[in-house]
Amino acid sequence: MLKQICPKCNKEYTSRPAISRIDNKTRICPACGVIEAIENIIESNKRSKRKKKLVRLVH
Repeated sequence: MLKQICPKCNKEYTSRPAISRIDNKTRICPACGVIEAIENIIESNKRSKRKKKLVRLVH
């Protein structure tokens, strides 16, 4: 495999790249891809909790 440098963490990697969730086109290292995915899940969970809280307040 070709050695690549991750634009997010600046580390070298040779495995298959992940696509950044930020712009859906930048190739990042798999580790940064996992971090972005976890951050996305956490943020979605926060939004969901806020939404449920608002629904309870309205009803």
